[in-house]
Amino acid sequence: MQAHVRSFFRLLPCSLALACATAQTLPPETPVKAVTAVQPQEPPATHYYEEAQQAIARKDWAAAKSQLGFVLAKEPENADANFDAGHVAEQLGDLDVAARSYLKALAAKPDHTGAVLNLGRVLRHKEQYKEAIHLYSEALKTLPQDVKLLNNLSVVYRLDRQFDKAEAALRKILARAPKNADAYKNLALVYYDQGKFRLAQTVSANALKLDANDPGVYNNLGMIDLKLDDQPGAMAQFKKAIEKEPNFIPALSNLGAMALRYRDYAAAETNLAKVAAALPASYDAHIGYAFALDGLKKVDPAVAEYERALALKKDAPEALYGVALGYKAQKKLPQALEALDQYQRIEGTAHKADAVKLIATIKAIMNAGTPKAAPTVPPPAVKAEPADSAEVSKATASPAPVTAAPGGGGGATTGKDKVPDST
Repeated sequence: MQAHVRSFFRLLPCSLALACATAQTLPPETPVKAVTAVQPQEPPATHYYEEAQQAIARKDWAAAKSQLGFVLAKEPENADANFDAGHVAEQLGDLDVAARSYLKALAAKPDHTGAVLNLGRVLRHKEQYKEAIHLYSEALKTLPQDVKLLNNLSVVYRLDRQFDKAEAALRKILARAPKNADAYKNLALVYYDQGKFRLAQTVSANALKLDANDPGVYNNLGMIDLKLDDQPGAMAQFKKAIEKEPNFIPALSNLGAMALRYRDYAAAETNLAKVAAALPASYDAHIGYAFALDGLKKVDPAVAEYERALALKKDAPEALYGVALGYKAQKKLPQALEALDQYQRIEGTAHKADAVKLIATIKAIMNAGTPKAAPTVPPPAVKAEPADSAEVSKATASPAPVTAAPGGGGGATTGKDKVPDST
């Protein structure tokens, strides 16, 4: 018994050893690491700039403005992006933003000729001729023989009625480039503005010999015919301009004005709708289109055009009177009274007596009186739109302006494109 017990205790350590050997020890648990989400990288400025260029190409100005905003948030001193932002602002009718953008482009790149040309156009539209003259004169200190700058300088000298200086700038071009058709075209307008119509006609003929496909020359010949009281001749010349370039804005504007004069409101609407769409910052474009719509009794779109015109020139009497009649037709009587009150405060307006009667009529209606027929808006006098050869640049990373025949003070051009405008 004791032997068995001793044998048992001798075996016990071995059993315990086997038990220990067969038991498995688990490794310490490895903590699970949290997966970090991969943050999307912000696209570079070049991505947004490419998107902006595509939007500009398809004339989606709102999208272009948005994309350029992203570019300038990253690179506020990017000269090309600021230049393009200026061009887009012009298309959206915001001349103040356009001017600031071009100035930023010039601050970043002082030799940015495209920005000089486009800023000059904006200043002309704003009738800030002295500022435009200073701008071009400063640029010419660096590029004294630049034909584009000299042509532009001549245009603003002419608009500022400094005819001798305008002619001197053009003679400087012709001394070096006697076959420069644009210089002849601008010289013809210098004579035209001085009432030297036969001389203007002769110089325009010289321009036509140098470039028979220039719609601006035909447009200017039409203007001269108007001054010489040759209405059929003027009409024929404006139509020739349209044959050369179907969307030539100065000729469309002039055809629209002639149609208004003859109360052909349907023809006026057709032509002036294109002008207003092409020149969102032009008061004359919107007021002319408003008259055409008014003549066709299209009250709501006419009121919208009068309002656009007033946004550009808040004290324009013809726009105030026209919008007042439109508000009355829309039964917006308080707005009509407000516009008429503003109209009456302007000195020298043509329809003050009618305005007094209209105010009385509206007040009678508001007091439950019997409405009376409102007077109609008279068509405007024909305002001829010249086609000078001021040059500016369209939005492009590397502006390379070429000759264009814009109307009344500037045309955006890049490469082979011609986009005329008028003032």
